[in-house]
Amino acid sequence: MRRSPEELGRELVLRERQIDALTAAVERAEDERATAVAKAEERADALRLARDRSEAAQRRVAVLESELSVLSAVRGAAEARLVEAERALAAERAARASADERLAGAEAELRRLEEESRLARDRAEADSAALREIVDSRSWRLTKPMRVVVRAFGGRQGGDR
Repeated sequence: MRRSPEELGRELVLRERQIDALTAAVERAEDERATAVAKAEERADALRLARDRSEAAQRRVAVLESELSVLSAVRGAAEARLVEAERALAAERAARASADERLAGAEAELRRLEEESRLARDRAEADSAALREIVDSRSWRLTKPMRVVVRAFGGRQGGDR
């Protein structure tokens, strides 16, 4: 069944809306990915800072043996933060990987919808060209008086192009 240019136009608008929605989803996924990367970098900075503090504490232990118990507690806390930071970094990396996967899926869907849109546009153009060819044909012009008479006596209603 041939679809009318109006139906094809509506389908094209629908496809374009889907493309717009997927483009927005891709942008959101890219924003999420950028946020995950920034958080991972912040966590890495915190990890490096915790490592630096731990190393400083170890140097001070050699110089200040009398404060060994205090520095040991600081070191234990720093190591606990380090472990927590490493866990958080691992979680952020997993979130980034998940965001990358969603982004890849959204990009693939966008490519598929763009191709569908292109095909629908091509079909609409072909249908419009076929309609123009009929309306511009010699037989259409020659049968115009007959169509006018048929309509005048209760035949099919419709415009004459």
